[in-house]
Amino acid sequence: MSAEKPDFLKSILDSAPLHPDDKRHLTFNAHEGIAFCIELSSSMYDPCKELDGKPQLLEILESLFELMEQLVAVMPDTGVGCYFFHCAHSESKQGIYELFPLRDINVKNMKKLYKMLESLRLGYSSLEKELPFDDTLPSTLDAVFSQVRDQFLLDLPGQRMYTNKKLFLFTDNDKPTDSKDLESRTRLRKVVDDLNDYYINFTTFFIGSEHPFDESFYADILKLGSTTIPDYTGPSTLPISASYIRSKVLRKKEVKRLRYSCMLTLNEEAGFHVAVKGYALVSNERPGARYRYVYQFEHVQKEAFSRRSYLDPLTAQELKPDDLKRAYQIGDDYLEFSEKDQRLMASSYSPTELPFLNLLGFCLAAEAVHLYDNIQHVTFVTPNDSVYEGSSAALSALYRSLLKKQLVGIIWGKLRTTSMPALFAFVPVQPREGNKQTTRFSEGFYLIRLPFQEELRKFPTPVQTSSSTLLHSQDYPVFRKISMRIIDHLVLSSSYVPAQFKNPAIAAHFRVLAEHLFEEASEDSVKDGHKRNLEKIQELDNTVTRLQALRNRVMADAESALARYLKHWNAFYNRQGKQPGGSSSGSSSARYTKRKKP
Repeated sequence: MSAEKPDFLKSILDSAPLHPDDKRHLTFNAHEGIAFCIELSSSMYDPCKELDGKPQLLEILESLFELMEQLVAVMPDTGVGCYFFHCAHSESKQGIYELFPLRDINVKNMKKLYKMLESLRLGYSSLEKELPFDDTLPSTLDAVFSQVRDQFLLDLPGQRMYTNKKLFLFTDNDKPTDSKDLESRTRLRKVVDDLNDYYINFTTFFIGSEHPFDESFYADILKLGSTTIPDYTGPSTLPISASYIRSKVLRKKEVKRLRYSCMLTLNEEAGFHVAVKGYALVSNERPGARYRYVYQFEHVQKEAFSRRSYLDPLTAQELKPDDLKRAYQIGDDYLEFSEKDQRLMASSYSPTELPFLNLLGFCLAAEAVHLYDNIQHVTFVTPNDSVYEGSSAALSALYRSLLKKQLVGIIWGKLRTTSMPALFAFVPVQPREGNKQTTRFSEGFYLIRLPFQEELRKFPTPVQTSSSTLLHSQDYPVFRKISMRIIDHLVLSSSYVPAQFKNPAIAAHFRVLAEHLFEEASEDSVKDGHKRNLEKIQELDNTVTRLQALRNRVMADAESALARYLKHWNAFYNRQGKQPGGSSSGSSSARYTKRKKP
């Protein structure tokens, strides 16, 4: 198994370093496909103590459906397929049952899985009836893997080829039929080696039951060929607990985070270049942003497309593109600005139309990065040795040097072909030992966009007083101490985990879509649609419960320490607004004095 790279990057691995103008480092569109391969066994249907009596097979199916629900919201073009082997279903072939083929997520497949889970939940059906098990059927691993490989490589009209290919293998059987003779092992090794060549990566779910799972067979088979990749020993073959299935499935899904891929010039005169890739740390999902306009044509819904046209304001006649010129209005005059002028202007400060990053120099972090510089998303930068060999070594040396000297790099460049060049801070980050707040950040370089003067409405400055700033007033130490006490009371008991907080707008949006998709009865069909009960609000936005608990904590006791701190803080803050210049001076009679204990 190799590191996750798309097929077209395979030819780059052994290639020579690129010319600076080579375009092979450009960003590609990631298209992920996930194939669930589930080996049925008699123990899969038995109640599991670790799942509170739920069968392992039902947990896998629910995890699959939850994964598809999440992918619809964040990556709707992800492909998902599901295959069972040792299955006696009427539609199975050679003991392999295809619940639904590997295709981009669609209504048909989600509806099929939803109806199966609903039938199981309501008791209309059973796992043994929906997915009958028969260990006498000739289902071999090489046949299953070959079928999945063909699905990944299938060229379908209207669908892009998969660049990130994952095979999720679920089993609690450590002695499959392929392990019994040498011929079967040899045939399986060839199939696994073929999967490696096509960059189909294994994610194993070896479920330990009452008997310990022996990983020796899979460790021997799945790690074959991985020795050709330095510092990689193949996929994990360690068994997992059944209670870990759902969290591992949801954790292994990928979100398109690659923002750019370009060349970083460390020394232009010496021709010292490295290749880097930038990954987004967060993504903003907006409900209702992925809609399409459709119309009915002969009982079939077809997508409608739009085009822009320019009209004469007097005659309403459509103008031809040749009649239009770009101009800027200044007062009553229009100054024409041709495309040639635009290219000339851009070339004056951008050496190339492609994305690029040029290191200008270094400075202290405190002088380069400020709180008000947060104007764009921060990206995490990694080396790309597949384009320039030695990029990892060069960035590692730069990383250690900047950390030792407590410096950051200043970079001039642009991250997209259509964007304008800007200044960036190239910041090395090292998690502090024993500090849980920083350990969630990856160790490495972060690229932070620095604003120009025109992009700041006003530079943040301390509030001025008649004689000195607020920061140097006699009241400030007490004010700061009170603020620290308030923060100590309101701080979260543990670090912020985004997965624990739902976005209420997205949750409500996809709940309505689910009601249409699965034909559920809407709970909001009441006279006043804006009124929701507390349980419904908490279901869509679980932060409401936490905020309510925090408010109750403050309001429960008016004489509590937190309430007193808030009272003193408000009194001080309000008095600052009434003082001339916005704050009290050191000699003012209204200076805050700490109340003595009785």
